[in-house]
Amino acid sequence: MATGLFWRANFVTQPEEALRVVRLECEVAQLLGARVILVVPGVGVSDLTYEEHLRRAAEVLRQAAAIAREHGVRIGLENVWNRVFAGPLEFRRLLEEVGDEAVGAYFDVGNTLPHSLPEHWIEVLGERILQVHVKDFHLAEVTFGIPLNGDVSWPAVRQALEKVGYRGYVIPEVPPYPGDPCQAAEDALRALRKVFG
Repeated sequence: MATGLFWRANFVTQPEEALRVVRLECEVAQLLGARVILVVPGVGVSDLTYEEHLRRAAEVLRQAAAIAREHGVRIGLENVWNRVFAGPLEFRRLLEEVGDEAVGAYFDVGNTLPHSLPEHWIEVLGERILQVHVKDFHLAEVTFGIPLNGDVSWPAVRQALEKVGYRGYVIPEVPPYPGDPCQAAEDALRALRKVFG
């Protein structure tokens, strides 16, 4: 389960609204039998210190974890371009500050570039990874795309996931082709079969 509402319901500046969205997302996930909800763990703002972002996000996420447990789901925090928690060590620190098994990482391979490498994230987050989004990223064009059509080292990603023992889903999150939206999904499936065999 995912929603774009967390870009407006910011965990660090609008905690009550963010928790309301978490509750609604958990209710829908429970109805659909989804096990993990995707959450953006805050959006960076200039009038708060970095440490304050961490403190506030962790505090609200502990409350969100209780809501998730009530509904039998877990919260997967996605690494996104949100101007905060942008590296694997910072992201792991956030998860450690939350300190609740109901909260883990919804790791997005393509979102790590251009500032870091996905294989490093996988190594650092390890068993904290609940779900994985897969897409590629073109450094020269600054665009996302189908796996194997960008600058992600897919052999390194596969090796890192195997090394940490990840056995969950890898879920394509790719932009549709304007002329044939379903073709992008088919191309992503073909690419993932090559990567993960």
